[in-house]
Amino acid sequence: NLLEVCEGREVLMVRYEDLVADRLKGLKEIFTFLGVRYGQATLKPIAEASSFERMRDSSKDHTFFHRGTPGYEVSEAINTRAEEIAGKAMRRVGYRV
Repeated sequence: NLLEVCEGREVLMVRYEDLVADRLKGLKEIFTFLGVRYGQATLKPIAEASSFERMRDSSKDHTFFHRGTPGYEVSEAINTRAEEIAGKAMRRVGYRV
């Protein structure tokens, strides 16, 4: 269980939807959590390079990428496995599992 593995440790839960909505804000939260000093000159190129379109276009396997939008439907087997591994943590950050 993901929450059991993380218990007693400092953990930052990052939701994909939040990164899609505002990559710069998400990167700031991640860098701050990690204690990494940064400036806009650092964050902007990272945010641009980590866009869904940019990653998909640079990938050798375009089938790995779907739409880059939240709400993608996955198979029942994947849902079941995700529930086993991270169900409690996913519910904790607002996912319906």
